[in-house]
Amino acid sequence: MVFEPDRYEREVIRPLRGRNTPLTDDDLLRRYAIEPALADAAALAAHLRKLRTYWNQTASGPDSKAQVCRRLLAADEELQKRPGADLTDPRWWRAIAAARAGRAQDMIAQLATDLQQAFGAVRKVTAAQVAGVAKQYPALDQADVDAAVRLAGVQVVEVVDLPAESGVDRVVYRELQKRLGEAGVPTVVQLLHSDLSRPFTLVQQFAVSGEPARRLDAATLMARIADADRAADSPVLRARRAALRILATAVKGGADLRLIALYQIVDQLVAGRSDQLVDALLVRQATRLGLTQEDAELVVASLPSDATAGSPVAGQIREMLAAGQLRAAQATLGTLPANDPERPQIVAEIDTLAARLATLLADTDRALDRRREDEAERLLQEATRIAEDDDEVRVRLSRLPMAPPRELRVSASGREVRLTWQPPVTAVDDIRFRIVRREGEPPGSAQDGELVAEGSRLSAATDSRPPTARDLHYAVFAARADSTIWSRPAAGHIRLTPEPADVAVRAGAGRITLTWQVPADVVAVRVRRTQGRPPRGPDDGVSVAAGTGTLVDREVDEGVEYFYGLTAVYHDDRRREVTSRTAVVSASTAAEARPLDGLAVEPVHRQGGHVVVRLTWPAGAGAVRIRYAPEPPTWEYGSTVSTAVAGRYGTEVPGLPEMYGGTCVLEADIPLGPQMYVPLTSGPSGLIVGRPVHLGQAEPIRGLHLRRTGSQVTVTWVWPEDAGLVEVEWAQPDAATTRQRLTRAAYVDGAGCVLPVGPAGGTVSVRAITIGPAGESTAEPVSETVAGRATRVRYALRPVPGWRNRAQRELEIVSDHACDGLELAVVVAPGRVMPSRLEPEVEVERFAGLALVPGVPIALPFAVPRTPKPYWIRCFVVQPAGVTLIDPPIAELKVS
Repeated sequence: MVFEPDRYEREVIRPLRGRNTPLTDDDLLRRYAIEPALADAAALAAHLRKLRTYWNQTASGPDSKAQVCRRLLAADEELQKRPGADLTDPRWWRAIAAARAGRAQDMIAQLATDLQQAFGAVRKVTAAQVAGVAKQYPALDQADVDAAVRLAGVQVVEVVDLPAESGVDRVVYRELQKRLGEAGVPTVVQLLHSDLSRPFTLVQQFAVSGEPARRLDAATLMARIADADRAADSPVLRARRAALRILATAVKGGADLRLIALYQIVDQLVAGRSDQLVDALLVRQATRLGLTQEDAELVVASLPSDATAGSPVAGQIREMLAAGQLRAAQATLGTLPANDPERPQIVAEIDTLAARLATLLADTDRALDRRREDEAERLLQEATRIAEDDDEVRVRLSRLPMAPPRELRVSASGREVRLTWQPPVTAVDDIRFRIVRREGEPPGSAQDGELVAEGSRLSAATDSRPPTARDLHYAVFAARADSTIWSRPAAGHIRLTPEPADVAVRAGAGRITLTWQVPADVVAVRVRRTQGRPPRGPDDGVSVAAGTGTLVDREVDEGVEYFYGLTAVYHDDRRREVTSRTAVVSASTAAEARPLDGLAVEPVHRQGGHVVVRLTWPAGAGAVRIRYAPEPPTWEYGSTVSTAVAGRYGTEVPGLPEMYGGTCVLEADIPLGPQMYVPLTSGPSGLIVGRPVHLGQAEPIRGLHLRRTGSQVTVTWVWPEDAGLVEVEWAQPDAATTRQRLTRAAYVDGAGCVLPVGPAGGTVSVRAITIGPAGESTAEPVSETVAGRATRVRYALRPVPGWRNRAQRELEIVSDHACDGLELAVVVAPGRVMPSRLEPEVEVERFAGLALVPGVPIALPFAVPRTPKPYWIRCFVVQPAGVTLIDPPIAELKVS
């Protein structure tokens, strides 16, 4: 027979690794791989040569196979020295086989006895368990072991995967178990099938023999909730209702009712095994919980051998650590027994977190020393996730200054100073900014200097009254909205020397008139005139006498183009002269063209962020170009400006006009927002300013939402990026239509727009308005309808007199309208924050099927469980929709 090394390694070498028991004659046939087919002496000799070659080759290796082969070689050498042993004679091996067969029956019987004693009560055994017992009988092969299993009367089964978790949050699971205990049912199976009298299966599926219609699903759960709501009230029923509601929430979150039930049984069996219960008692415990005998035996056989029940205190500490309550966990550690198996791991976890917390606080100090407030904030936030109950962490976070604003830019905008910046690097959303100005040197603090602006969520500010010819230093500080601790400043500086603005030129017969605007503190305006070219500097050209706001130049010749350079002169704080940049304009005394007075602009349709507009004007007005900008021009109607000056205003409307009869028509895409359209007619001395026309199309609001509360409706929406104002129209069938304008700042502070609503409801229309220097731009209105008034139910909470009734309360409800089928839930929530929604874990009572008559109160008693103070008692409407519940005063809701 051919020697197979792989099979030999699997059946002989591997079982011998790590085994220190002596090698006996009972396993000679297996060690030498002798089979009945080896009856020929030549074949036997060839087989032994191959076997010994394998031993010698493998024995030279470094692993455990080599150790086994060296041991086999040593035993082979000793066997060959034994008197009467002839390994090359088939008859000798037949004698060995006969002797072993006689002894094997005794070993098989002993192995069967061991299996019967260990697993007979369970009747189920896994292959791993059989192999563990069979290790005590190394001489038996697999066929012998199988025979012992049959003789013991046990069944070898495949291990099933048992759930290690319930599939729901641990806190929720504990609350479910608590409610089931109050209701007197062991698992969710009995909760959903209280009349069940037969055992059921859970391992593969939920099934009840003879009752195929029974289910463990969401439909059954909802039916039981409906049954409980119709039943008469009692403490047991209240516990059942609470448990059913917990399951309903869990199922909505994806939990499996079968796995929850199976975990409940496994959890109790694990606890029994930790109490050293034998498997027979564990099977009995599983059948008492409702499992069939077969499922019970399979579950017990599949329990991990090292399964132990977790300590409740250990579980509480782990939940504290998971919730970021390191200090509470450290305090509770003292109540965890010293011999608890989980204590070393929990102590190590607490020590690790405490060390990490100390490192974070030390790193925070180093970050602050390096002026890295953003890094310090990140480190403290991480520290809060570890120990939010640590007073030092809370105080340090509340006193931590923010990082300074970034990318501050200070620029002149005519006679004003414009500041823009980026918010600091922070996780805080609501940031307050303060902008301070100081002359001569940077502000040292948020209180050092003149206050320019202050507010939340700013990204820009304008100083509309800055002094001129001074070194102005600006600083922007940031702080949390609820804090007075300001950040380090973002600083910048500028010296403001505005040039003459709004320069307008009017050419007449034999004279050129210029007008302009300058700040009140200007000392003088120097004007220089050149011919045919612009002046090269403030001192180039002929000086022309001028006032601070106008000049009339009569020393001009017709047909000559003149250029004027205007320079404003200021005095600094030491009375030294400071000049502005030079503004240059040009003009000619030749005959002027007529300004255009008939421009018309209308929107055609909107395309994304643009609007198509149609511009029309009378034909025969000459060469007309039209420029547009958000702000109105500084030129007066009829004034003349140069092409260069005109080019600095806005953008020219693209395209060429078409003639239709006596009208020029031009269509173009223009950005959304308010725009001022200025027609410019070409003339000999420049461009003649026509009558400007204002038109604006704003982006509409998005996400209009109405939330009704009693006699009020709160209107909220998403603002367009450029809109700072809306017009809200409120049309009610039973009242006059009202209109109001609401700024963005008022909306943010007030969290929307609140309107009174009558019984008939109404329609809200919101129109976005964008305001620019040129005027207003309106958007298309967005509308929503408010339904009629909802039923209002008021309630009051009163204690029941008598010291024996300290845990009793009376809920009194009264409605202003008839209401049938009302369902109310009562919650008792510990803490300092009033509960804002119904949570299953804090619900203590539910009243269903209530029928209210207008104005007639109903009193409903309920019990308050033992809860640490302070705590809140509050009611919530479960159904029907459209009922508004009005809370009593805080003094009734809060128990301190």
